[in-house]
Amino acid sequence: MAAFYPAYMLKSMKTLLILILLSLSAIRHQSRGAQPGRRANWHRASRDRHINSPCFQRPAEQSSLIRKAQKNKYVIRRILFVGNENTRDGVLRRRILLQEGNAFRHAILIKTLANLSKLKMIYPVRLSDVMAQLNDEEKTIDVLMCFKERARRT
Repeated sequence: MAAFYPAYMLKSMKTLLILILLSLSAIRHQSRGAQPGRRANWHRASRDRHINSPCFQRPAEQSSLIRKAQKNKYVIRRILFVGNENTRDGVLRRRILLQEGNAFRHAILIKTLANLSKLKMIYPVRLSDVMAQLNDEEKTIDVLMCFKERARRT
């Protein structure tokens, strides 16, 4: 595919694919949301805004998926980044200890998040900024990491 498309188009195509996958996930979460007609208080509204974000996975669901992936020795199929408009993927990939093709381990994920949080160009990354998707047939896991970049200095 790289031979037919320029690099700037590949990055935008990758971003489009990620956004489509995340929007499908967000639609699934919205179907479990608050009942229509009920008025939510302020803290629930802020929580729901976060839930409808494409980078959100409920903590209980996330922890059970991570536990299952580590217990059954799932292999990391893909590591994806969302939110890095100015930061190159290579800069982020140099900081991560998780490697595609290796077995998933929770401890390495935590160390990876600590390494990424040391970067000055993005805000600190927490476990809540990570989304895990399992493929039970192939015993693989896709890890999606969401970032918020700091304002660039001019």
